[in-house]
Amino acid sequence: MMTFGTDDVPLFAEERRASGVFSETEAEADHHKRLLAALAAAPLSRLKSLYESQMADANERATLALGAEFCRRGIAPCFRGITHTWIFAGHPDTDRLLAICDIQWIVARYPKHKPAWKRLAGIHDPALFLRTADYVIWGGRRTPGQLSKALNLTTDQQRECQWIQRLDVSRWREALSKRAPAIQARIADAVRRNDRRDEPEQEATIARRCDLWLCAEMANWKPQRTADLYAMKTGGVVLARNLVAKQIAKIRDSTRINKKISSICPPDGT
Repeated sequence: MMTFGTDDVPLFAEERRASGVFSETEAEADHHKRLLAALAAAPLSRLKSLYESQMADANERATLALGAEFCRRGIAPCFRGITHTWIFAGHPDTDRLLAICDIQWIVARYPKHKPAWKRLAGIHDPALFLRTADYVIWGGRRTPGQLSKALNLTTDQQRECQWIQRLDVSRWREALSKRAPAIQARIADAVRRNDRRDEPEQEATIARRCDLWLCAEMANWKPQRTADLYAMKTGGVVLARNLVAKQIAKIRDSTRINKKISSICPPDGT
């Protein structure tokens, strides 16, 4: 599983001064360095809380710093705690930041990715990243689907994003979200019925299997892709493919899944 250093993420390399986002003073640079160190030491729950609050406040600098730390930990935007029913979704400022953080993730996770529009090659240049992202977003006039097409994102990449998704991918996510509580309840019931360990151990198993179920749906039940997504969700917990295959077989059996929600949209393509 790859990890990403903060200096490798857009707007946080040495060239960030050229973007005009941050002050060039030594005091500001020192403060920024201490901020990044604090974020690197923060627990995941704290990062998610800060990410949501700073996104809601449309605090661009803080949100991008948090986004960079999530990228460093390998955590995709879809796993950062903001749901498709988020109360602030639909506001131009928050939608812009959601889109920028999606692009920030694509650049960090897929450094060789080539957008469909040649003009968007600037997303890979830290000095041009923010300007290029704003160009494709175009003041909110382009839809998430139009952005996904311009950026040449596959379905799997769109599923990792929070905002930049075609309509069919967005509908798939909404359907999955509605279905999740019932599936999670079945998983919990199966564990509590068959597991004789103490309650804390049972709860840990339930949480892990619920996460694996979500990742399996996103991966079309492919073990290796499920393992990759699980690492993205947890911030680097790596599970062997054969272990994941056994676990998701148990999950499918306990939940009696005959038709997976991921069949609503194809697993690949643009």
